Amino acid sequence: GECECTPVRFFVIVSMQRSGSGWFETLLNSHPNVSSNGEIFSVRERREDIASILWTLDKLYDLDWHTSAAKNECTAAFGLKWMLNQ
Repeated sequence: GECECTPVRFFVIVSMQRSGSGWFETLLNSHPNVSSNGEIFSVRERREDIASILWTLDKLYDLDWHTSAAKNECTAAFGLKWMLNQ
């Protein structure tokens, strides 16, 4: 009930290697209602073209919490990390 009126925020951590982004992502993930899903585009097939990027994002951001990567039904922020070299 209390989560129904809370909008979900989406975010992307844009980073370079060795910049502390892993630590920052760990800090974000320590919150029970924040899910950062790491470098989902590190696999080349997920970023080959716009269709594969959109498919990956649709799969990730499908917020049906039973089948998505969300931690729980009250997830308030949901994101990923994109390295500049990808």
